[in-house]
Amino acid sequence: MCPICEKEHKEEQKKYESIKKQEKFNGLIAVSGIPPRFQSCRFDNFKTDIHKDQSHALSVAHAYVDNFTSNSQQGACLTFCGKPGTGKTHLACAVGIAIMKTMSTNILYAKTYNALLEIKKTFNKNAELSEMDIVNKFLSPSLLILDEVGIQFGTETEKILIYQIINGRYEFIRPTIIISNQTKEELTEYLGERCVDRLREGGGAVVPFGWDSYRGRK
Repeated sequence: MCPICEKEHKEEQKKYESIKKQEKFNGLIAVSGIPPRFQSCRFDNFKTDIHKDQSHALSVAHAYVDNFTSNSQQGACLTFCGKPGTGKTHLACAVGIAIMKTMSTNILYAKTYNALLEIKKTFNKNAELSEMDIVNKFLSPSLLILDEVGIQFGTETEKILIYQIINGRYEFIRPTIIISNQTKEELTEYLGERCVDRLREGGGAVVPFGWDSYRGRK
């Protein structure tokens, strides 16, 4: 192959690989469960102009993605907790999107209420799927983002089901991002020390979002 033809071939190959990678990413995000509102979330459109701790949260998220191979091997988790409207879901989805884009691996976003509802539906004697069928849905992704943890009724059944998911991922060494409007102390009381211990193991970090809500700002 002449040098010019070889160069053109390499350029065409790069274009082809780029198209295939984009197609894979489109497929992953389509089944990720990330709502349309958050599919445009990226690190570079996360606001850091309200409070100095926002830059710290962004830095932790960046580092988590940069080291995801190691974090995945250790099952390292992140917990974003604090006030509503402070960008917790934005940053968690940005992490998930970056991982899908750079590593072409699957992630799943779910609101805790909906996850619990899916499991509870299997309690019906006419249910087509079993409880473990649904639990396994949340155990299998390379990364699970579990949003709105702690706004449920706080019944023992709910706590057991949440523990099933968190403990199951812990046992399979699969990382989870927990998002909660509760404080670290409130979340520990809600989930229980066993769950929180599992989230901390392997280098898991708790990131407080203590600044004011973005909502309503111009």
